[in-house]
Amino acid sequence: RILAASAVMAAVLWAGQRTLWPLADGQLAALGLLAALVTGGLAVYVLAAQLLGAARLSDIRGMMRRSK
Repeated sequence: RILAASAVMAAVLWAGQRTLWPLADGQLAALGLLAALVTGGLAVYVLAAQLLGAARLSDIRGMMRRSK
């Protein structure tokens, strides 16, 4: 299930990068796009993990709290 959630995230990030990267016409735009892809990837992974039953939202929150 975790592998499936990771695969969903990878597919979305790959498609987003292939679609949006040509629009980044400078370093600042590329940095903003990278930040958007990272944030979007996290959101997609959390949603996919939740929907596939790989992790509960409370589990993910707990892991993020402990990593600080």
